Amino acid sequence: MKQNNKDIEPFRVIRGAFATNKAHGNNGHFFIPYNSKYLLCIVSDGAGWEHVSFRIVNKKNTRSWIGDYRAMKFVKEMFWEDTECVVQYFPPKKDHINMHDNVLHLWKPTDQELPMPKKVMV
Repeated sequence: MKQNNKDIEPFRVIRGAFATNKAHGNNGHFFIPYNSKYLLCIVSDGAGWEHVSFRIVNKKNTRSWIGDYRAMKFVKEMFWEDTECVVQYFPPKKDHINMHDNVLHLWKPTDQELPMPKKVMV
């Protein structure tokens, strides 16, 4: 995950119940302009994982939409370096917990490299 990511700092939620500050590093909530809407991103980098969950929302955060490939790519590039590989997991149904509709998640382990198919396969 990008360290001292100056690109996201202006969009950090700094007031209210989910407020964080620069001292929290990449952890926190971020309200990032995206096309004519916003991305509400929840970011964490503990317990052996870097994680960003996100959904597309209106300016008042009263309506949300699930992101598409372009939104997922935008989030990946905002929070991770071009050289890093991240994944979206689909857990077994018995382990799936859905706390919020329209939310996508990107993950990267901090203690190992993710296996990848050969370049010609992706």
